[in-house]
Amino acid sequence: MSRLRAVGVFAAVLAGVLSGGCGGGGSGPAALTIDSAAPPGGTTGMAYAGFTFTASGGSPPVSWSATGTLPPGLSLSPEGELSGTPGIAGSYAFTVGASDSSMPQQVAGQSFSITIADTMIEVAAGAPPAATAFRSPPPSANACSIKRNLCSSATPSSIRPCAST
Repeated sequence: MSRLRAVGVFAAVLAGVLSGGCGGGGSGPAALTIDSAAPPGGTTGMAYAGFTFTASGGSPPVSWSATGTLPPGLSLSPEGELSGTPGIAGSYAFTVGASDSSMPQQVAGQSFSITIADTMIEVAAGAPPAATAFRSPPPSANACSIKRNLCSSATPSSIRPCAST
């Protein structure tokens, strides 16, 4: 009879464990939810500071994906890190998805948007460079008068008289 009683106790314990789980109350992991704030904006041509999405609940590890339009040059890693160098300014809307490793797998999704600003071009303040003055000859000038003006700084031996007109 003691052998029969031991089998009965074992069966009762086993039934309790199977119906209630291993100390979890039978409900499994908490629901998977994405609890990240919106990612910060970026600037074209500058490395994005990096942003990691976070989730709570579910069974780790959590795998991440994105649908919609990420800014060109940015990508989302399976670990949830948004990184890269944005190439085109604009506002981009996308959905981030998270899936855990539980069976059955839990999934969660949340929509986000991010704004990428154009690179700012700075112009130095100050006066523009000095200009060079040019004086055109008067309309009444002929080739000889222009030549005399040009040759006036030449040496005397290089000056040739103009033919009279």
